[in-house]
Amino acid sequence: QEIAVANIRFGKYLNGHDGIVHGGIISLLLDDAFGWGYEAMERFTNTSNENDNNSSSSNSSPPQNVVAMAVTANLNVDYRNPLPAESDVVVRIYHDRSEGRKVYLSARMESYDGSVLYSEATALYIKLRGSGRS
Repeated sequence: QEIAVANIRFGKYLNGHDGIVHGGIISLLLDDAFGWGYEAMERFTNTSNENDNNSSSSNSSPPQNVVAMAVTANLNVDYRNPLPAESDVVVRIYHDRSEGRKVYLSARMESYDGSVLYSEATALYIKLRGSGRS
């Protein structure tokens, strides 16, 4: 399930090789996008659960909107095509599955029209104990 989309514009000062965005910058942006996607997913889930709870009871309480803090346990990036400097890309974040405190995510970094896949990534996020809903 797609949970977040980010539009990113790269400048010309993030290069590894001349004219090519450094892979470390790509992995940093993917990790950050995973974080935003996780938070969006959690907030949506919390809101949906609160709406379900409120509709089934006459005693409604204010929304809690608590997001369990999570950290990246694993990040794997597969670089598919060189990403030219001064490019515009789309990053799509997907929720693959959750198992207890483990949240499995995947991503694609591609051209706006989807014709070029620059990188694919997977991440394992772990919800920290005692940090909200888990």
